Amino acid sequence: MLYEYRKYIIIGLVSVTLLALALLGLGIFNTSLAISTNPSGADIEINGKQYHASPITAHLLPGEYLVKASKSGYNIKYSRVQVNLFSRRVVTITLHRIPSPQEQALIDTLPYNDPHFSVMVDDSGVNNIYQISLTAILNHDWQLNQYNQDLKAYKGESLAWIKSFGLDPAKLNIDWQPPQAKGL
Repeated sequence: MLYEYRKYIIIGLVSVTLLALALLGLGIFNTSLAISTNPSGADIEINGKQYHASPITAHLLPGEYLVKASKSGYNIKYSRVQVNLFSRRVVTITLHRIPSPQEQALIDTLPYNDPHFSVMVDDSGVNNIYQISLTAILNHDWQLNQYNQDLKAYKGESLAWIKSFGLDPAKLNIDWQPPQAKGL
């Protein structure tokens, strides 16, 4: 009689195990991981398995995963991501641009101060923003024409300085101070 109970217990355990494996195979216990990148179009690997370019959605079992995002011209980024049972995890990975040697030479000199302009960079690496501040002075309304002429001249000096590094200022993201200098 004890043998009969053991037999039913074993059959029950095997049945539950087979049912769980079948449900896993059907994706019942799967979770999804949605990955986007900034910029988009990065190649994605999850635990070494190659996926399409971002954005992607991968259906995975619960657990911890190592996500690799890579794109030409950007540093490779690795992220550990935990996905839980019955959940959809959304992750955005920001890649940092690798500056050209000419741009790196410019960055290495910053911040730069000249009597007529100063240059700083937000070197977060995503999309470097160069802030160029022109130092023309306006104390009275009657100085406005001279002020605008000074702004235009100082803008030309700052652009010539950037060009001295072999860079095309039109291809850089420049934040002008004062803002009206952009239109000069």
